[in-house]
Amino acid sequence: MPALPTDRRRRLGVEIGALLLAVVASAPLLLGRALYESDTLLYVLPHLQGLQDALLAGQLRVWDPRIFAGYHALAAGQSGSLYPINWILLGGLPLLAAHALGLAFHLWLLA
Repeated sequence: MPALPTDRRRRLGVEIGALLLAVVASAPLLLGRALYESDTLLYVLPHLQGLQDALLAGQLRVWDPRIFAGYHALAAGQSGSLYPINWILLGGLPLLAAHALGLAFHLWLLA
């Protein structure tokens, strides 16, 4: 097998390092050992729960009457109502697993 040029070797090393970093960083998330901050517990997870409930009922979450006097859920950036990755994860996994896998996926995507 011929040796790789120096630039390709360096690039491959950087890519492998980034992938390993993403795996190491996401391991606690996938093992259920991640620490959640209060905004995750009080804001993000309720939005994702509402989205998951709507998706499992075959609906698109547009409005949530349970938040304040009603909340424009479709426009809420945290729930990602129109994000296909959320549809896949929340449609087939429990809420916390879907959230953790979504975070791990985005860490991998950043790598």
